[in-house]
Amino acid sequence: MTRGVRLVWGVAAWCAGVVLTWAVSLVMPPCWMNVLLGIPCPACGSSRMLDALLQGKVLDAFLLNPFFFVLAPVSLAIVSAAALIGPSAFLQRLERWSPDTWLRIAYVTAAAMLLNWIYLLNFGTW
Repeated sequence: MTRGVRLVWGVAAWCAGVVLTWAVSLVMPPCWMNVLLGIPCPACGSSRMLDALLQGKVLDAFLLNPFFFVLAPVSLAIVSAAALIGPSAFLQRLERWSPDTWLRIAYVTAAAMLLNWIYLLNFGTW
């Protein structure tokens, strides 16, 4: 399979996942954390963010959940890279990363998610 075909399949799979996530969110119950504690969970607004993004309301999507707004194109880039070079080659490259690199990624992700949650608690539309 050529690189172009793999890229098309990878992006198509990502898009199918986005549409499936959006479709499932239409029938999902409300957030349990919001119902029980009256505060949003760190992912609150991500379904509405995806809905706004699919409608072309980019600013509204960002304001609903900034972390997941940034995470969407990052995940698309990762899927595209894996599709371009092939899944096994992509995993081999990731295996070469040091444990310190993975730890830094974990810290940055956790900090970004915490900042997102603080934003949602103070300014979110939950």
